[in-house]
Amino acid sequence: MINIIQELDIEAISRSQAIVKLLQLDILPHERKFANGLTELVKKLPRVPIEEDVNESELITRFVDPFLCGLFDDPEEGVFIRWTNDITVEARKNETLWTRRPDLTVTSLKGVKWSTSHGYGEVKPVCHEATNFLLSNDLIRVAIFCKNAFDAQNLEGILGLQIIGRSITFYLLVLPSDGLYVMYELGTLQLPNNLCDLCKLLMDIPLGLLVLDVFHRLCIRSVNPFQPSRHRPTVLSLISMASFQLHRIASGLAI
Repeated sequence: MINIIQELDIEAISRSQAIVKLLQLDILPHERKFANGLTELVKKLPRVPIEEDVNESELITRFVDPFLCGLFDDPEEGVFIRWTNDITVEARKNETLWTRRPDLTVTSLKGVKWSTSHGYGEVKPVCHEATNFLLSNDLIRVAIFCKNAFDAQNLEGILGLQIIGRSITFYLLVLPSDGLYVMYELGTLQLPNNLCDLCKLLMDIPLGLLVLDVFHRLCIRSVNPFQPSRHRPTVLSLISMASFQLHRIASGLAI
């Protein structure tokens, strides 16, 4: 992969040739998924950086969606990345922290209907990277979506994603003990904003392979029967209090 991207960087080969070479690589299944993500970025990235800040829609379509689709989309197995929060800004104003739909889900099909949710994610453009209140709210929302789906679907684990600009942080939520929900941070991956920086993404191959291994091994329905005694309800009043306190801290009203 490295040689192909380097040849593309120095314009020794075209985008089309690089794509063909990446698709022809004889590599392991998880490496193939990562190579698929690279392939999609080769199709989409500009050759030089874009100076202007991109909005959320452009961030998704130009950078995030191509890579994540390469990693997780598997139409043959009925697994798809879905961008589900497509309602208007006006409608969002009337929604609460936990009732608004997630920005993205990783969902599998059963027949002609959506079945199991394997992951949830929230997206913010880079202009919000210093807005702790919004970012904290997003992380809380990811945790809520993951926890509720985990309980409802009797999963072994579920993937969480927080995307800030071109930075993607991956989490895994599991239930190692009765009533103890733990969300592990797997790591953060930085997407390039141009073809010249694509080589930097190759340094994150180990993280990409870790995420894929966790996703395929743990983000699945449990083979064990559902045990209600192990699970706990989501306490929305405490979440509201936490969100309010975060807002006060972000506003400088509390320490």
